[in-house]
Amino acid sequence: FKGTPSKWFPKEAQAMMDEHPAIVGMELAQFGKKDIITSYPENFSVAKEAGIVEVCKNIKENTNDGDSEPRMVAPVELADGSTGAVCVVPIFLFNAKDVKFNQWGSLTVVYKLPDLISEANITSIPEKNYIYRLYGNNPLLTDDGEILTSVAEMPAETESSSAIVPQGLWLLKVAPD
Repeated sequence: FKGTPSKWFPKEAQAMMDEHPAIVGMELAQFGKKDIITSYPENFSVAKEAGIVEVCKNIKENTNDGDSEPRMVAPVELADGSTGAVCVVPIFLFNAKDVKFNQWGSLTVVYKLPDLISEANITSIPEKNYIYRLYGNNPLLTDDGEILTSVAEMPAETESSSAIVPQGLWLLKVAPD
């Protein structure tokens, strides 16, 4: 990419949002003496999303220097009251002078969680006479991190399966209806 992020980022972000409708917004942060933040859409801001600010702070505090792994956390409450997920991807550029990769910044992507998981077709499980509950990995929550459920109470005996998400694990519990 050539030029400043404010010139190329909106076009690239829009292309990602067109391909992935679950994306609410994105923020590209270039670290330096003064961090430069470029958001898309223009009215989107992580700073306006109270639940996400704490998650991003927690991710930053728990990321080792030089760690290039993306980190995804859910559930988080979005400013509009809906449930979301946040993914922070560190960006590294090669510094030929020092012959190493330096962290240039990060990309934060915020999703509407129901839209994000709809592609997995989890909500069709009851059609096959099963009930389910999906749990996330937000360490800031005091509850069990429930993301989605088809019932108020799950029985004691369930089958479960886990899915690895960046720097976390989500758990799906299923039982006969």
